[in-house]
Amino acid sequence: MSQWVFPPSELSRQVQRWTIPPRGAPGPEMHMGTKLFKAYTDTGLPAPELMVEAPVGGGSDWPGCEYVVETLRSLLPALNRLAGLDPEEVGIDTLTTRLREDVVSRHAIQMLPIMFGAWARKGS
Repeated sequence: MSQWVFPPSELSRQVQRWTIPPRGAPGPEMHMGTKLFKAYTDTGLPAPELMVEAPVGGGSDWPGCEYVVETLRSLLPALNRLAGLDPEEVGIDTLTTRLREDVVSRHAIQMLPIMFGAWARKGS
């Protein structure tokens, strides 16, 4: 899970480090979206139609900060076990407020994870 803030800040970079596993770490394929075309064609399916989208926003009413923090909260036990992330370091109970204040005070925008879609229709 990743998020980007433009322009970035030290806090947004830290949240990104916490939520993006290092390359080669065990877990899901973090770049599967970019591999969907090959995955479809390797299995004999027709070349898929592809799309990509990402929610983007800012301001005090933007729900993206809470989305990122609650996702991180749900991943904390696994991140602690797999990557040694100390929940105390994160300060999860105040992170939504800190992240929102960071984004709003700098008139920044936040981009949530990029979502890929792919579909193909096998002819008859």
